[in-house]
Amino acid sequence: MDVYRDLRDRRLLVIAVALLLAMVAVPFLVKPSDPMPVTSTAVPAAGAEELDAVTVAANPALRDYRRRLDSISAQNPFEQQLTGVAGGAAGGGGGGGGNLPTQDSTTSVAGASAVAATTGGVGDVAAAPEISPESTAPPEETDPPSPQADSSELPTEDTEVATVVGYTIDVKIGPVGDVRDIHDVEEMDLLPSKKGAFIQYVGSDLDGSGSDFVLSEDVIGADGDGNCAPSRADCRFLRLQVGDEEQLELGSSGTVYRIKLLGVTRLERAAETDGTSGG
Repeated sequence: MDVYRDLRDRRLLVIAVALLLAMVAVPFLVKPSDPMPVTSTAVPAAGAEELDAVTVAANPALRDYRRRLDSISAQNPFEQQLTGVAGGAAGGGGGGGGNLPTQDSTTSVAGASAVAATTGGVGDVAAAPEISPESTAPPEETDPPSPQADSSELPTEDTEVATVVGYTIDVKIGPVGDVRDIHDVEEMDLLPSKKGAFIQYVGSDLDGSGSDFVLSEDVIGADGDGNCAPSRADCRFLRLQVGDEEQLELGSSGTVYRIKLLGVTRLERAAETDGTSGG
C-alpha cells in the first residue's frame, strides 16, 4: 500500500500500470511463428557394435601439490641467506659466519672481489686494501660562484621633469544685492565659503573655455545662462562658460544667489618623478 500511495502521490501510477501491461504483452507480440519441429534419430551404422560406457577411476595424486613440489626445498624467507658468503669473505678474521654482515664487511668483500677479478687469483684477496664507506662517498656539491654584476650595467636613477596642469577660476558670487569677487578658486574648493557652501568647483576644460560645478541638494531652482543636469528643476551639475551667469535658489532659506564665471587660469607646475619607477 505504501508503494501504491507513493506512485499515486507522485503521479506515476499510470506509468507503472502501463509498464506492467507492456511486460505481459511484449512476449506475446514479439513471439516468432512456431518453426517446424525437427526430429533426429540416431541410426547406428551397419555392423557397428554397441560399446559400454567406460568409467575412469579418480586419481587424487594428479592434483596433489605436495608430490609436485617435493623436488623443491622449502626455505624460510625471514632467515639470513648470505651467512655463508659473509663468513667466507671474513677468512681468518675470527669466524663470525653466523652473524649478519655489516656495512664495513660488505664493502670489504666488494672491494676484494673487484681486486680478485682484475688480478685473476683468489690468493690476492687478502692483500687487497679495505675500502671504507667514507672514501666511496660522492664528493659534496658546491654552489658555483655567483657572477659579479658589472657596475657599468647597473641602472642609474634618472630624474624626469613632469608638468602638472591645473586650473583656477575667478567668480562673482553672493546673494542678490551682495555679490563679491573671489579669485584663484582651486579645484574642489567650496563656494561661497566652507561654512555655508552649497556649490563646489570640480574642474575646467583643457582650453579654459568653461568650468563645471556640483550643487548641493539645498538648491531647488536654477535660472540663467548655464547648463543644468539632469534638469533645471533638479540641478545637480552646473556648467558655465566664461561670462555666463546663473541664479540659484536655496530651499532652506529661500535666498537667491548669483554666480558668474569671470575667467579661467591655466597653471603649470613642475613635479620631479623617479624615471625608473615609471616602467
